[in-house]
Amino acid sequence: MRSSLKVFLTALIVLSCFLSGCTKESSDDSSDNTESSDSSSPHSESASSPLVKCGVFTDGAFQQNVPFEKSEIVNVKGVGSDLVIITRTTGEQARNSQVVKLQGTTSSGISSSKSKRAADFTNANASFNALFLPASNDCTVSLPDGGLGVYGHIFTQDGRSLNEMLVQKGLANPEAGICGGDALAGCYAGLPVEEELSNQVINRFLWKPVSENDGKLVILHNAFGVNASVEGASSSMSGHNSGPSNGFSATVRYPLSGCAYGSATVRFFDSLDRIVPLANGETSLKISNGCDRTELRF
Repeated sequence: MRSSLKVFLTALIVLSCFLSGCTKESSDDSSDNTESSDSSSPHSESASSPLVKCGVFTDGAFQQNVPFEKSEIVNVKGVGSDLVIITRTTGEQARNSQVVKLQGTTSSGISSSKSKRAADFTNANASFNALFLPASNDCTVSLPDGGLGVYGHIFTQDGRSLNEMLVQKGLANPEAGICGGDALAGCYAGLPVEEELSNQVINRFLWKPVSENDGKLVILHNAFGVNASVEGASSSMSGHNSGPSNGFSATVRYPLSGCAYGSATVRFFDSLDRIVPLANGETSLKISNGCDRTELRF
């Protein structure tokens, strides 16, 4: 009888433990997993993220692994291709604003239309809860209005580099030099650039090396409001689009004759400075001899 009672009590204890979840060790493991998952956040520790290809220059030194744990959480307002205004959101400096020159980038060679698009791109991707890493305490830049800004790096909330993104979109150019620019610009120059394409296309084109109007090059094509740049032997320049003529939607005039450009490359841009592709999918057109009249349909 006692033996049966002992077996019954033992079974009752086991069943009670099973129902109440005697899983302390399992719970501890779960907690450890949670902590491990949290530590992989870009906000918490240095990481070599596949989203950041070129590393960062901060604390006065180049670092391939981005020290996200040292970053400040900021709100960002785009100003142009290489300038942003940050506003700190926490700590004693909360609500204080500062101009940041994006390291390794420049607005040199970027049109005003692209610069505006760069600001819009920044506002769309990094306005709130972005991450800021300064180059160093003594890396400052003089601004056009006479003020001072700092060199630094902006990352989006999910850890992408705004500096790199602007270069990859063709909205900023790489710049070597001050405050780690050499270390970054070389890598930035190797990033694939995927510029935004216009929704217009070129399917009819005329290269007229000597116009009846002034004896100089004129390009005619079928896309309204689209300018054309010519890169050739003597120079690289955009023309002046005077509008429709001779059955074409655009008449683009240049200061030199077609012969002066020799073998040339022509590219087309809309009013937002987006590339206008040819109807065959190409984004540029090769003129083998600028002295020859060339008419094409695609």
